[in-house]
Amino acid sequence: MNQILQPEEKRFGALGNILAIAGFIIIIAIGLWGAINAVRFAPRIFSILAAPFSAQDRTLTITLPSERLESYIPFTITWTHNASEIGLYSFAYACAEGVQLDVQEEENSFVPVTCEMPYALPSTDVKSLTVRPLLSPGVNVVEVPFSVAYTNSNGEKRAEASASVTVFAATQTPTQPERPVTQTPPNTGTTPAKPAGPADLSVELIAHGVLDPRTRAFIPKPIVFNNEIAATRFQVVNRGGRASGSWMFEADLPTVPAYHYVSPIQASLNPADRIEFTLSFDRVVPGSIRIVADPNQTISESNRVNNQLTTQLIVQ
Repeated sequence: MNQILQPEEKRFGALGNILAIAGFIIIIAIGLWGAINAVRFAPRIFSILAAPFSAQDRTLTITLPSERLESYIPFTITWTHNASEIGLYSFAYACAEGVQLDVQEEENSFVPVTCEMPYALPSTDVKSLTVRPLLSPGVNVVEVPFSVAYTNSNGEKRAEASASVTVFAATQTPTQPERPVTQTPPNTGTTPAKPAGPADLSVELIAHGVLDPRTRAFIPKPIVFNNEIAATRFQVVNRGGRASGSWMFEADLPTVPAYHYVSPIQASLNPADRIEFTLSFDRVVPGSIRIVADPNQTISESNRVNNQLTTQLIVQ
């Protein structure tokens, strides 16, 4: 019985080998046909994939009310651009001696922007920016180059436009209201000291960014990825007329879990003194950063509205 079954098993195996070889040849033929057609259709596929980044999407046009502007007088920059992917707009201007540009974040509220550091706008729906140029005393005219850029969620710059404005010294400073003329009392031989106003701590954003994992250097960046070490650089300025005395600040950071930071006691700031801080944190999530100087209100100040800064951190 074994002698009868053994030849049949061998014949079945030989037939199977023949079918397997024939099938392998068919598969190779199909593969070659597919490769040839893939090469034939490749240019069309690549052109479709490249369509979102066409020249039209890269076109960004800036409009200015005038190229000759006056110090202290705000002006509005507007631009047109068709974005085909997720991203954000940023504003930056070149450093020039004797000029500072402030950006309006809220009504009648301006924050200074550090030159050559991009200022990110909170939404791609916003395609305008109100800027206030400030010339230093004794400076009569300065030309300020600036740019508006569009960056996608991968940090790649997809569109950018540049322009410049010429800022002239103001004929009169709008922040100094006109006062009625008053008579000066006769000099009695002693000069009374000028009354100094109280301190005024102001928290002002410089830039969002990340920390280099090797050097720990701060890198300005409009969009932060959740696996990076996020960082926010800000300054606290005493814009009042007296020294602040010892103070501290608190910060709420968008992390998982949420983190509340309390700073050590800070040294007193004299009038016009400023100090910069960089807050870095990981496990970052999209949300807002809230920073409050003198949260316990231990300092007598002329204005407490500017003690608090709330800014949005964009995370991908």
